[in-house]
Parts: sequence; structure tokens; C-alpha cells
Amino acid sequence: IADGLTDNQLKRLVRSGTYTKVRQGAYVLTSDWDKLKAEQQHRLRLRAILRTAHPSTVGTHRSAVIELGGPLWGIGLGIVDTTRTDKPRAGRKAPDWVQHRNRLAPDDVTERDGVRFSKAPRAALEVCTIANAEAGLIATNGLLRIKAMTVTEFHDTVDAHQDWPNSLS
Repeated sequence: IADGLTDNQLKRLVRSGTYTKVRQGAYVLTSDWDKLKAEQQHRLRLRAILRTAHPSTVGTHRSAVIELGGPLWGIGLGIVDTTRTDKPRAGRKAPDWVQHRNRLAPDDVTERDGVRFSKAPRAALEVCTIANAEAGLIATNGLLRIKAMTVTEFHDTVDAHQDWPNSLS
């Protein structure tokens, strides 16, 4: 629409396979979309969500691990995870978006390229709460391997969040 297309023209282009709908209001050429790895598609989907979400919304859980360059295994990448920093409030679930309800302090958030997301120790713990042990271990070890966090930082985060549902405690 920003390029001068009408809604109907855009729908036809999506139907014909020329464009792929990332989500409402966000489209990309299918030829470009198909060249992207699953992690890159996830990052694009996160940006599309953050563009229309509440301003306090940040990428968390698997979305933060991807932004940090960490590995994920056994976790679908078609779903974006977010949490709001202003109050512990979850929004509606969507097929491609889970809005988590939790307290997210400013100290738990980092920013890169205009995208805000959980810092590595918190992101690793968040993945451990939504995935099985193997998936949590791979994300945690991967973030340690790329030096996105230290063992001490991860332990401190686990200690500070022992009351979380499905946490490691």
C-alpha cells in the first residue's frame, strides 16, 4: 500500500505468489522470503509485530535468542515471543505470536538495530520455561559459547527468578 498498491492489488499479488504476507500490514517479495533462513524469517516476523505492538513490547524467549545469534533446536520458529515492559500483561494469542505475562525490568532488556529484546541470561531462562530440557540446554550452551553471557550471569538470573512457572528451580 505504501508503494501505491490498493488492497485488492496486494491481495492478488499474494494470491499469485508474487508477495508473501509476513503478517497484517507486512509483505515481502516471495522470491526474497524464500531465500531467507528460518531464523531470518523469524526476525522479519518479530519486526512486523513490534511495528504495530504496544511501544513497551520487546522480543523475548526464542525471539531474543535468535536476535542474540544463539542456536535453537526443537522449537518452532513460526511463533514470535514478546513481553511488555510497562506491566505484566499478556495479550491475545495469535497463531504466530505469543504475548507473555511477566515482569520485565529495563535491566533485562537490550537493543540492537532498533529492536529491543531480552538480554542473554534472561532469554536462555525464558526458553527453558517454554521448551523441553534439551532445547533449553542447547539455547543456554549456545549463548555461553558465543559469549553473549557468562555462567555467573545465567546463575544470577536463575536465582532471581525462582518463582517463575516452569523455571529451573
